[in-house]
Amino acid sequence: MVEKAPQPIPEDARAALSFERIVCGIDGSPESVEAAAQAALLALAGGHVLLVEAAAADAGRVLADADLAAARTAVADGVAIGIAVRVGQAADMLEREALHVHADAIAVGGRGGGRLAGALLGSVATRVIHEAPCSVLVARAAPARFPGTVVVGVDGSAAAGHALAVGRLLAARTGAPLRVFHVLDGSLPRGGAQAGVDEAVVEVSASWSAADGLCAQAAAGDLLVVGSRELRGIRSLGSVSEAVAHRAPASVLIVRGP
Repeated sequence: MVEKAPQPIPEDARAALSFERIVCGIDGSPESVEAAAQAALLALAGGHVLLVEAAAADAGRVLADADLAAARTAVADGVAIGIAVRVGQAADMLEREALHVHADAIAVGGRGGGRLAGALLGSVATRVIHEAPCSVLVARAAPARFPGTVVVGVDGSAAAGHALAVGRLLAARTGAPLRVFHVLDGSLPRGGAQAGVDEAVVEVSASWSAADGLCAQAAAGDLLVVGSRELRGIRSLGSVSEAVAHRAPASVLIVRGP
């Protein structure tokens, strides 16, 4: 398998592709602490991560403060941290905060991969994937250095092209190798995804679906980057990006267009 160094990113393109403001959902779970740590690693130097916990009522604020303090310790130096406790439904609060601060991404913890959509991912993460106004990071436990590899799926679409540009930038920023894959699901002929891509595109056969074929290329500790075709709500059910977020063993970044 051929791995190539990420291509240089022009300075004027970095700002458009970077994650300067990230809203991260905190619920006291280890997965949400991992989401905070990974969000900080992906954030642009000097960026801002807003830790948000949705409390069921005012009485829950004491517990929320403890949860947020634990998450705060996981955030690397060099990233500004904001803290907010909101009363209400968690997914609603995250989406509202993202709109309020013009966030580039929402980060949530993932509980692992599973074929029953949403069963292991959690209702909040599932809702955010379907409705978020920005990119979404679903963070899963990383056994060692994160990300071990940045894996990007391409299919010749504009959405995939934007995901690849973001993947290049994150690989360059973190020092992780970049690997680019196209799943042969019949949407493009062999070699079709290579057009306009500087990196070597590795073609893999789909096992059950394009999502399964792509998930098989990423391991725990990797970051799997996929593009979103801007589908929302019920229309996003069954999309490749939605399926990958549920099934992948790695953390998943669903990139929405600029």
